[in-house]
Amino acid sequence: MLKGSQRLKDLIRYQMLSKVLGEKYMMEKFRFWTGMDVRWGDEDSYGHVNNAVYLSYFEQGRAAFFGKIGLHLDKAREAGAGPVVAHLDCTYKQSLTYPALIRVGIRTLEVGTRSFKLGQVLCREGETQPAAFGDVVCVWFDYHNQVTAPVPSELREHLLAWRDSEGHL
Repeated sequence: MLKGSQRLKDLIRYQMLSKVLGEKYMMEKFRFWTGMDVRWGDEDSYGHVNNAVYLSYFEQGRAAFFGKIGLHLDKAREAGAGPVVAHLDCTYKQSLTYPALIRVGIRTLEVGTRSFKLGQVLCREGETQPAAFGDVVCVWFDYHNQVTAPVPSELREHLLAWRDSEGHL
């Protein structure tokens, strides 16, 4: 009886989260995950991780995601073009404290001609509710001419391959 009761509770929680977060932030939509530690220095004087640090966690997650899909940021910089954050939003749902293991999930939401949009979610290791979530729009930028440039076709293909498991952007 307890197992069925727990499944019902989990289903209700899933339905509630789905309404609050929207489908694009549901954890199972994310196929790429990377883990990291909350560092003692990430906390502020209020005893929790400072809100700006969450953005650093997302940045570290994006860098790992880019490496996974073959976009090595050091080589992109040497080649004179790479991704630049044009827009970032973050919704905070839970505070984090030291010590903790956290996971960052990244997924492709949209791929345009000169930009792409990624969904990002952050949670404590072993938890199913996000501590924070949001979107980031990256433009492909020509560093030498200081203008946006088309997203390279190979990168576009890799980004599109990292949609959710159902093939949706």
